[in-house]
Amino acid sequence: MDENDFKRLLQESAAETHRHMDERFDQVDARFAKMGAETQARFDHVDARFAKMEAETQARFDHVDARFASMEVETQARFDQVDARSAKIEAETQARFDQLDSRADSLKKHFDETAKQIRRDFHVVAENMRGDVQKVAESVLMVNEKLDREASDIRAEMRQGFADMQAMLRFSHRQLDDRVAALERAAK
Repeated sequence: MDENDFKRLLQESAAETHRHMDERFDQVDARFAKMGAETQARFDHVDARFAKMEAETQARFDHVDARFASMEVETQARFDQVDARSAKIEAETQARFDQLDSRADSLKKHFDETAKQIRRDFHVVAENMRGDVQKVAESVLMVNEKLDREASDIRAEMRQGFADMQAMLRFSHRQLDDRVAALERAAK
């Protein structure tokens, strides 16, 4: 084996190693793309839930606004009647106002509880996403460690192959030197 053959073998080995590393990196890239798509899908799901909750809350507010608008018209009509009626009707109207205040307080309490529930749900979802992101980060670290180990193993195999090749070359050169020396002695 001459120096050109040896260089060719080294180049072929380097090309094969490069191809193998490209394949490994492509696999890692594919896994990252998959994890990215899964994470995006989770974010989209959370966004959809928030949009739905926002629409429901807005619908409730619109309903309450409509009810209050309706009540306002009725109340104005009753005030007009109160002006014309006696004190007895005025007392009944006051009782109705108290009832409305109670209902408004009840609605306010309901809205406050709904807002608290939305906040709790958001915190739960945020914690879940933090956990998912942590898992992705841990997976990336494990892949990096695995790639480091694989690269170290490949380097060790290449060093051993080079050492074996050098030993074979030394042995071959030693035999050639012995044969040339024997031929020179025989020629004298």
